Amino acid sequence: MALLALAGAVVLVAACSATRLPGSEKIVETSGGDRPDWVVEVPEDADGLMFFRGFKTKAVTLEGGMTDARENATRQVIEMIEQRGRADYSNVRVERGIPETDADIGSIIEDGLKILADNVIRGVKEREVFFEKVEVFTGSELKYYYNVYSLVALPESEYQIAMRRSIEAMKARAREANNARAEAFLDELNRRFYGDEAKPR
Repeated sequence: MALLALAGAVVLVAACSATRLPGSEKIVETSGGDRPDWVVEVPEDADGLMFFRGFKTKAVTLEGGMTDARENATRQVIEMIEQRGRADYSNVRVERGIPETDADIGSIIEDGLKILADNVIRGVKEREVFFEKVEVFTGSELKYYYNVYSLVALPESEYQIAMRRSIEAMKARAREANNARAEAFLDELNRRFYGDEAKPR
């Protein structure tokens, strides 16, 4: 039986070599039909959701590709959150006339961004996964790899909640350190974006 299987594989490769060029590729399996639109273009924000697409191409295994695609999507969320959070913090800093070189407030901003990112990640949900299994003819054998794509969504409300929590956490630290200046800065940030009554939930 083993000899028959080997002979079959040799015949298959021989047939491929007669019709395919070395290095040629073709998709032999997908997770379901053609590529969905979100693989090519990330959806616009809608219904209070922000969308992100992670991907991993030429993964050796499907499981590894899925893990890498999800991690890639998560990194994109973190990058966006850090940029947006930094802008929110910096807007208040500028309005209060605090120079960018102020080490005290700068430390508050950096620590707050770390807390913000940690809180936001909890709200990220995977909406869909799509993969392709690609067959490659090397000229002497067939090899395979996977292209994997992950679509995740983050509710806008999760960002708001995470930002409030980061502000409250930094206020607690400032209070413990008797840093009234930092606490006043954070109070202003709270009022500027969320109102006096804003509390983490």
